[in-house]
Amino acid sequence: MSQTFEPLFDPAAAGREGVSAEELAERLFGELSEETATPSGRPYLLLNMIASVDGRITSEGRSGPLGGPADRELFHALRTVADGVLVGARTVRVERYNRIVAEERHRRLRAARGLDEEPYACVLTASGSFDRRIPLFAERGVRLIALTTEGVSVAAAGEVEHIRAGHGEVDLIAALAELRSRYGVRVVVCEGGAHTAGALVAADLVDELLLTVSPQLTGGDIASTPAGSRGIEAGEREAAEAALALLSGPPLQPPRHLKLRWVYRSGSFLFLRYRLAPV
Repeated sequence: MSQTFEPLFDPAAAGREGVSAEELAERLFGELSEETATPSGRPYLLLNMIASVDGRITSEGRSGPLGGPADRELFHALRTVADGVLVGARTVRVERYNRIVAEERHRRLRAARGLDEEPYACVLTASGSFDRRIPLFAERGVRLIALTTEGVSVAAAGEVEHIRAGHGEVDLIAALAELRSRYGVRVVVCEGGAHTAGALVAADLVDELLLTVSPQLTGGDIASTPAGSRGIEAGEREAAEAALALLSGPPLQPPRHLKLRWVYRSGSFLFLRYRLAPV
């Protein structure tokens, strides 16, 4: 049964009692169409994350145990509004990523919005090292783009496009600019993990944060490694030993300020949308 999202704060939803995840995504798509109508050197980037009340984004090493039915519905609905879904290599491995849009009704929704039925799966990796048994890499027909470094190639069951930018670490600014200019990607949803999120925010590449607050307290120490693609992959040992914070890496200088755009509730889960203020 479809979950209901009750508006707690949303100036554009006055008088509405509740909406579905797909209705929220449709609303977001309309607003993003206006945001991206003007030329830009990179895609408009939405960072979609979940965190416990005490700020951890993993429980038992994965994000899945923090979620619930409403969170999962919104997670998949958000994939219907983007030209590309960006995710770090470690998250792909740990969460065992499948095809980005698997359900036929979601593919029809994308087509009705004038988008390709399958968004680009954009995987960020400095090394290009993957377990090819992961479903995302084993299935043919996936539109896979590897955002990686010079001289690195990624192998998968199907065809893999490459954006190579930087030496040792991925040059995120250059890679995202090429994602827009070469592939026409105007909207990206980034699904983490923490090191990828930290690196993107530090580079001022995130426009909005969509944060699900899970009604859990997980406890434990928080792991952190330097931001950047090298830190993303080097952080796997630390991630196994301690829960990850929403953003991993060095402290942001200066801290980024957020403007609240909406708050919805489903059960005891909260769904917040923030716009990041320019630095």
